[in-house]
Amino acid sequence: MTKRNLFSMSFNMFFLALTMIYFFVSRNIFPSYFFIDNLTIKNYMNNVYLSDDKNFINTAKFFLFFHFDPNTSVLIETFFSWCIFAALLLILALKYKINFLELKNFILLAMFALLFGAYAAQFSKELVVFFFLSIIFMFSPAKLLNKNLALFVLGYGIFFRSYWILIFLISVLFTYVVNSSHLNKFMKLLLYLATVLSMEISYNLMTGNFLSDARYSINSVRDVSLANTMINNPLFNTSIFTDFFNFLYGLVNVFVPIDGINSSNEILYYVWICTILFLCIKYLRSNEDRVDYKFLFILSVFTIQSFFEPDAGSMLRHQIVLAPMLLLLINNKKKEDFNAE
Repeated sequence: MTKRNLFSMSFNMFFLALTMIYFFVSRNIFPSYFFIDNLTIKNYMNNVYLSDDKNFINTAKFFLFFHFDPNTSVLIETFFSWCIFAALLLILALKYKINFLELKNFILLAMFALLFGAYAAQFSKELVVFFFLSIIFMFSPAKLLNKNLALFVLGYGIFFRSYWILIFLISVLFTYVVNSSHLNKFMKLLLYLATVLSMEISYNLMTGNFLSDARYSINSVRDVSLANTMINNPLFNTSIFTDFFNFLYGLVNVFVPIDGINSSNEILYYVWICTILFLCIKYLRSNEDRVDYKFLFILSVFTIQSFFEPDAGSMLRHQIVLAPMLLLLINNKKKEDFNAE
């Protein structure tokens, strides 16, 4: 082992030790509403027949499978979460040769650790994501990684978070649209917007409802004092056109604080999203000929969040899955693509 590799490994071990301390004190740092989903999952662990919400029920069953229960100590719960984070970091460092001493990687890793401690160092849907990602990253051959990631997105949508099914559908569609060599950038943008509009029309024909109303239905029953970063539709939905405008408004809000900055959490969110956006643009500039599936997954997440996310805090929580994806994307030494055989 070279001195450089030894120093890099020592850094990784030191960083993991710091994150362990941080994860164990996170419950004393963050307000109680950061752990509402955690309490809900534990209630379902007491009785998986409390309701028909399959997403929470399956999450509760996942942790019951490992013989945890609602009375599992916070220390054990946090240590289990840290083990998953440690596994992810070591897999990225050892298998994928990601050097976290490089500035771009270190910044992304530090932000990932900060958000993981806030949202995933507990029994949560986010922790389930990272558990399965660590398995996929560990055992997938490089040429099959993107296909396995796409299948994971579909499976996670079926069992744990239903709107990920939409992320799967449009990420696969975008893979073929964006990588069509005979289309220029303008045509690709038009096809992106046409795809979104087609999705809205299909949903409206099947249900009689509008996609962006999901955001309104959540915010209409919330305690405003606990949701000071809410994102509301500017127009009341009366047609596909108002739904599409509300989507565009939500899409801009993903990247720009249209309603202003209303909390420190929102400041953190926009620092985070600017980092993600900068790295994605840098990636695109050097990969214009063929775009990796992981980038299109990121684009799909932003697209779906433009319809559903009710506030900046929820967007941030659900975007932390982008960190390991982006780390692989910006350190990809080989031209992987979704159609690799």
